[in-house]
Amino acid sequence: MQREEVKYSGRRTDQNNQPQQPNMRFSKTEIIQTFDREDRSYRLGMMCTHWIRDVERYAPSAAGLAATLNMVVNDRLISNADLATLLQDPHKRELLSSEFLLTYLHTMIRAPFELLSDYCEDFDQITPSSSLLSQLKAQPWYAVAYIVRNAVSHNFRIELGKMRPCRSNP
Repeated sequence: MQREEVKYSGRRTDQNNQPQQPNMRFSKTEIIQTFDREDRSYRLGMMCTHWIRDVERYAPSAAGLAATLNMVVNDRLISNADLATLLQDPHKRELLSSEFLLTYLHTMIRAPFELLSDYCEDFDQITPSSSLLSQLKAQPWYAVAYIVRNAVSHNFRIELGKMRPCRSNP
């Protein structure tokens, strides 16, 4: 999916900086399909963290597999031996698994939140009588989702004094 550039003025322009009529960057079907993919990916990521952490239960273990698998990138062999070593140590394995999950959460939370917000914004531009973005922001869960999205985007740090109100237009 290719996104159009949106200038700070809020007007859409083409590659020659000529004004365009507002249009939807994503269809409702594309949004739903994306959320379905995100759901499957989330569940797969959770399964992977169990596989990484639970070395006794799953065969082959992540450490064992990392020790034997290599990747070829640009005709260069890349070893996973460093990962195998880290995965053999219980404390380091837990840290690696947590880092993987945090990176995964960033992708799973931030992207869908932005996608839904963009869809609502586009819909409102095409349908001037609509207030879909306002309706989204008025949902009881929106403030929490907004905080979580920001925390995920900023190393899981929340600075309450710097937060803008969630239920009003920015």
